Amino acid sequence: MNAKDVESEIPHWDLGRDVAQTVKLQIDLLLNYIVKSVKNKEERRNRYLFPLKYLLCYVENSGLQNILKMDADQEAEFALLLRTQMGESNVNAT
Repeated sequence: MNAKDVESEIPHWDLGRDVAQTVKLQIDLLLNYIVKSVKNKEERRNRYLFPLKYLLCYVENSGLQNILKMDADQEAEFALLLRTQMGESNVNAT
């Protein structure tokens, strides 16, 4: 797969958003890992990239400073948001 193919399937990623630098680094690391590791395009897009994109939006709206420090209430809130946006199928908020 060449870089153009990967780029065309990734939704627009605006890491210039108003989120903590720690979160930007975490999202960037996850994004790069997913793109390099998950070979199936549909699975990569639907099970990993879209949920990660929604996580970035959630973080921006919630003001969360570190993804690894989400509490149970924040995790539940994000899981609900993800199910609402993507439907029940293939949703894995963790």
